Amino acid sequence: MKYLFFSLLFLLNFSYSFELNLKAEYHEKMKLLIGLVDEVSSDLRIFAENLKNDLECSGQLAITISEFDKLKTKSEIKDFAKQDYIFALFLNKLSGNGISWRLYDTMQATMIKGKKLYQKNSSFSALAHKLADTLSPDLTGRESSFYTSIAACKKVNKKHTHLHVFHPTEFMNGISRSQAIVTEPTTILLSKWHPTNVKIYFSKHGKYNVKLMSINENKQKSIVANFDGINMPPTISEKGRIVIPVTIAGKGRLFEYTFDEEKQKGKFKPITHHDIHAVSPSFINEDKLVFCAIDELCKPRIAILNKDKVEYLPGLNGLCPSYSSKNNMIAYCKKEGGYYQVFTYDLNTNTSKQLTKCNTDKDGCSWSPCGSYVICSCEKKNKSRIAIFNVWTNQMRYLTHEGEDWTSPSWSPIYNEIPFYN
Repeated sequence: MKYLFFSLLFLLNFSYSFELNLKAEYHEKMKLLIGLVDEVSSDLRIFAENLKNDLECSGQLAITISEFDKLKTKSEIKDFAKQDYIFALFLNKLSGNGISWRLYDTMQATMIKGKKLYQKNSSFSALAHKLADTLSPDLTGRESSFYTSIAACKKVNKKHTHLHVFHPTEFMNGISRSQAIVTEPTTILLSKWHPTNVKIYFSKHGKYNVKLMSINENKQKSIVANFDGINMPPTISEKGRIVIPVTIAGKGRLFEYTFDEEKQKGKFKPITHHDIHAVSPSFINEDKLVFCAIDELCKPRIAILNKDKVEYLPGLNGLCPSYSSKNNMIAYCKKEGGYYQVFTYDLNTNTSKQLTKCNTDKDGCSWSPCGSYVICSCEKKNKSRIAIFNVWTNQMRYLTHEGEDWTSPSWSPIYNEIPFYN
């Protein structure tokens, strides 16, 4: 009953108009009060700021942080409703890395939800991101992925590119900097997370080719593929199928990697024909994967490989497809109005939607694990920034700073505080 009342308030406040395909448009931001109660430490203030930045990232909330000596009475909570606050969230810091939170409906002055939250071996800041993911479905109607990390390549000079990891909203709001995890004097082209382990794959310029490397959470690096040509990061299915794109003499092919237990040796089997220039694979399920097929005129098309059969999706002349199992959508980049823009293709309805319209060239789409956000690089005048887009509200925010040069973002599928940090 409380959840139904909560949902009705949410719908009334936002004046949402829902269609069968779950597209929505909101007209004003919902006001939320975060109240810090009792002894307010600097840690609790930072916690509240992190929580505020996460929840406001959707573009649906306007949040105010205030401090109180004690938890408010029912009549005082109802006074917040007169100030247009629909909900009030009260926070208390507990001993150790713990937090007590209570979410109230201000009109009725009733507690909707509340809990004590602890996280062993976790920073207090990381706990705020975990709470944001807990509250987001109720406050915005969608899941979020703020208790995760992003990897990307940062150009540090004309010759060298380093691999970094950072938190999506902390970096965006200047609370913390990124962490460089591969700083060798070379150029790193691409990055991609392993779907179930804390491991990042990246392509690195060598003397004679571009080799595929991996780095784990202990910063141990390994060579994964070292064919002649360009060895790109793999796509890995939920059950562990591994497909690696390799470009040799300008022609890209997809290879499935298997390990021969008897010979204790890896095997690479081509799964696309040599007459198809195939790059950027992404698994849809164990039998299907989406990829970019480039023809002899260098025109890209989005295609699906279903076992041995290739199907071209009509009208999808784009690059770098990425699949999200959360919403059964493909994100891809397509030239529109002189610039490459981000589009989504809904496999449930077989319809496309343009997500971005700004005057930059987009590249390297990557989904958040929750399926609510897409990140990509936005290039203009030989400089590239990482941006985040909400696929439901069309809100866009830059994650990296102006004047820097970032490419190949990859969103971690694992819910965890930022790995690799010392």
